[in-house]
Amino acid sequence: MNSEAFGVSTGRPRRKPINTSKTYLISGRKMAIEMTRLSERGQVVIPTGVRKSMHLKEGERFIVMGLGDTIVLRKLELSQERLRLKKLMTEARARAKKSGFTAEEVKELIHATRKIRA
Repeated sequence: MNSEAFGVSTGRPRRKPINTSKTYLISGRKMAIEMTRLSERGQVVIPTGVRKSMHLKEGERFIVMGLGDTIVLRKLELSQERLRLKKLMTEARARAKKSGFTAEEVKELIHATRKIRA
C-alpha cells in the first residue's frame, strides 16, 4: 500500500499507469503484452494483467537475461525433486542439530557411509 493512501504525500506527483494492454495469440497460446517503465532506482513493474495471468506473488524470483535491446525475465521455479531434496536437507539438518552432532562429525559420518556403499 502506498503512503498516499494514509494521507501522506511523497512529494512526487503520482503517475498514471500506462494502459496499453493487448492480448495476442502466439503459437496457439494467449500472450499478454503490456508496457512498463524503468524507475529511477532501476525497478520495473510487471503489469497487473501479466502478474495475474502468471499467478505471480510478491517475492517470486526471476532469471534476468539481456541481449542487445531485449530483456527477458524468466520465472525461477524449483522442480518437485529439488523441493523434495530441500525439505529432506532441512529435516536432516534439524535432526543433526537436535542430536548434538558438530558439522565435522556429520562430514565424517557422510564420508564413512559413502565408503561402505562404494
